[in-house]
Amino acid sequence: MNTEVKTDIGLRNGNLIRASELAKHLNMSLETLYDWKYRARERRIPEGMFLKIGKMLYVRLDIFETWISRPPGEAAHNCRLA
Repeated sequence: MNTEVKTDIGLRNGNLIRASELAKHLNMSLETLYDWKYRARERRIPEGMFLKIGKMLYVRLDIFETWISRPPGEAAHNCRLA
């Protein structure tokens, strides 16, 4: 199984990407990203990674890229940005 994740996705709109575009790029379901958002504490997802504007869910790429590239077992709180 290939566990390498390409994080330079080239889908940037500033620092935000629509969750649907990120899900498509990562070949995962949009429902998984919504699960991450609403169960962030349980899933050890960094605070502030998701932003909801109206009905659209966005992902902050700076936080996502830091979180996804962290060593296994590192706490999610180490991924927060000031």
